Amino acid sequence: PCLLRLEFGGVPQEDQGKRLLLSVNRGGECIIRDTLSPAREGGFYELEVPKDELYVNLWSEEAMEYVDDGKLKIPLGDECPAVRMFSSAIDTRYCEFRQIDVELSKNYCLLTVSFVGDSGGLGKYLAGVDGRVDGYSPDGSPSEGEFFHFIQKQGNGSGNFTLMLPRQRDASLKLDIFGDDGLLKSFSLGNYLLESGYDWT
Repeated sequence: PCLLRLEFGGVPQEDQGKRLLLSVNRGGECIIRDTLSPAREGGFYELEVPKDELYVNLWSEEAMEYVDDGKLKIPLGDECPAVRMFSSAIDTRYCEFRQIDVELSKNYCLLTVSFVGDSGGLGKYLAGVDGRVDGYSPDGSPSEGEFFHFIQKQGNGSGNFTLMLPRQRDASLKLDIFGDDGLLKSFSLGNYLLESGYDWT
């Protein structure tokens, strides 16, 4: 085996005491899964891994219930968890020791949609967001799959609605408006975000 050392010096101090989920994947299979805390581990964590091509992921505790087999899967109807994650593809076939410097990256977008009208909002209608990314693959990239979530109204009396989205691969996001008889209208939300200059990377 190869000794893998995870260095947590790049993790912000306020996150050092929080739990992280570690997953190591080989050939599409999760071969190692463990829960750890940078502070508890003394700033680094060491483990033995096979000599092979591997994907190493660390997921923030907000995402733990969504991660299975080294992948994050958002159930249909749910929004994206407030996940911060680290992903690295490593090749340990020819080494006895490997070190990785861990830095967590935000991998969600908090979207606020404002409906302006005489009623100050949607009134009797419902709105939901439809997309083609349902989580993250073992290599850390957005995974293709069905996403839909009815957006929730903020409790401040405004016409603002919010939801959390995973990072996107394209401009396929749609905002759907529903009435008593079903879908009334779809808006190309992905194109609006693209035109606004929002960068998913």
